[in-house]
Amino acid sequence: MPQLFFVPNLDDQVDHCDLDQERSHYMCRVMRLETGAKIMAFDGAGKIFSTTIKSAHPRQAKLSVDALLSSEERNKNEIAIGLSLIKGGAMDRAIAQATELGAQRIILLQSDRSNVSLKKERMDKKIEHLKKVAISSCEQSGRSIVPEISRPHSVPEIIEVTKQYFSWRAFLDPKGTPFPNQIALQRRLVIIGPEGGFSKQESNALSVAGIKGFRLGPRTFRAENMPAVSLTALQQASGWV
Repeated sequence: MPQLFFVPNLDDQVDHCDLDQERSHYMCRVMRLETGAKIMAFDGAGKIFSTTIKSAHPRQAKLSVDALLSSEERNKNEIAIGLSLIKGGAMDRAIAQATELGAQRIILLQSDRSNVSLKKERMDKKIEHLKKVAISSCEQSGRSIVPEISRPHSVPEIIEVTKQYFSWRAFLDPKGTPFPNQIALQRRLVIIGPEGGFSKQESNALSVAGIKGFRLGPRTFRAENMPAVSLTALQQASGWV
């Protein structure tokens, strides 16, 4: 599949689109695309378009919108992760892996043993950075829906805000039962703890809320690799639909 390029606010009802400076620089300077180049662009909400670069200006490029190629919607079978905050580049890698493996929602988690704590302004900047990581992963992997990334929640908060939306919820627990081999298609959520795992109080709260604890074999994985491991297991159990 040809590489996709993220272009916000694309619309098949208009015949052209102006790119902002960041997207213009990426296409014209980084990717060295020129006027007349045909590209596939997506809006981040599931629509993929065929477009043509009408003006390859590095500060404000222009695209003509040729046709809507496909449209995907968030649906009743979407998957999501609750992801504890991790320091530095490891968080970027975790977000990238979650995006490539199909997470449509990423709910950040500030748990008792999280070793990252940021004030609101820095957290807002961090989330904007993580959204850019997710966009880049969509472009690389061919996904057309950029996952929603939430502000950090505590364990009690994530229990409450997800109970009506997700019909299947689980958390990773080294003392839990083996991860199931088959999971019916539905809205599914896997909650991943920090490096030190969930506290006893948090594990109890998750279990009391009816969220099942599962283990993924005898190995101990790095926190940054857990989105890839858990989402691969979840996708495999659900048939990669």
